[in-house]
Amino acid sequence: FPQCVVGIIAGTGTLIFPLKTPSIIGMLTMVLSLSLNRVFAQCGGRMAASEMAAGDARLTVMREIVESIVPLKYLTWEEQYLKLIDEKRDIECKWLYRIRLLTVTSVTIGRVSPVLAACATFTFMGLNGYPLTPNIIFASLATFNALRMPLITIPLNLIQLKTIAVSFNRITGFLCLDEHEKCSTPLDQNVAVCFDNASCAWGGGGGGSGGGSGKGRAEDSENDVSNTVTKKEKTNTGAAAPSSPQHFTLSNINVTIQKGQLVAIVGRVGCGKSTLLSSLLGEVKVLSGTVRALTDVGYVPQKPFVLSGTVLENIMMGREHNKERLEQALVASDFKEDLKLLPGGLETEIGERGMTLSGGQKQRLAIA
Repeated sequence: FPQCVVGIIAGTGTLIFPLKTPSIIGMLTMVLSLSLNRVFAQCGGRMAASEMAAGDARLTVMREIVESIVPLKYLTWEEQYLKLIDEKRDIECKWLYRIRLLTVTSVTIGRVSPVLAACATFTFMGLNGYPLTPNIIFASLATFNALRMPLITIPLNLIQLKTIAVSFNRITGFLCLDEHEKCSTPLDQNVAVCFDNASCAWGGGGGGSGGGSGKGRAEDSENDVSNTVTKKEKTNTGAAAPSSPQHFTLSNINVTIQKGQLVAIVGRVGCGKSTLLSSLLGEVKVLSGTVRALTDVGYVPQKPFVLSGTVLENIMMGREHNKERLEQALVASDFKEDLKLLPGGLETEIGERGMTLSGGQKQRLAIA
């Protein structure tokens, strides 16, 4: 790109010597083509963002298929998912086609702009009585042809820079998310968990005192309560006011759980049970009040987290091998009976996302 800019500056400077004033016509023609290519580059950036979004949607479907391949095959849903993948891919290809078409158009304009600049310059010179001798014409044509490569390369670089800017903004947006912060510890040593007039919401604004921050994600369908709820308010005249989205919020929660207590949170689907638990991990924004919990928390979600490795690696999770604690974990999680069924015991290899284990075995392994 710097070489192209230097080439254009040197080429336009060279045109001034043989052509004098009429060289301005050629320069304006090339500036016009570059301005048009700049507009194309901006359009290319928007198209690149749409293409990446379409690619993300296709990859999401592919990930769902890979993660749920067993029930998908059992229920013979192959055709439906193939159609869904084709639809997502068609949308992605549509944006790819537009980007390629825009790129070719931009390159073509760069190729023809020196010819158009030469034609416009010589026409202006002929109409206004400027001398058109062979030495002037051939020297000018050679200079215009030398400018062809920079005028082709610069539009391509502009489109590439816009695409890079889109990718950079996506990465920056992810890195600029709120940092994950753990809850502060309870003031009373006998207390394990304490909610003091706490209000929590997924992705909510503001911050409470002593609470965790950061954007979390639901781990099962129950966390769909984080979706926005639309309310229609009636005005005094009876007309419907514009709807305003509001985040699902747990308001004014007051709970104190002592160490050693066994507590069950019971409620209908979507009432906020998982949201309440996630607030202990700092995954949910605390809008007001305080949430205090022990710093060392063991959390087993409804969808167990299993690594691709051995049973022992999934239990230890990088900790030092302690036989006594390992035995306690196996007994407490009731996983000893499952070990007898596994061919390699603790050294049994677990497939991708625990595909070789049943649902109950994965859950007990996660508890261990």
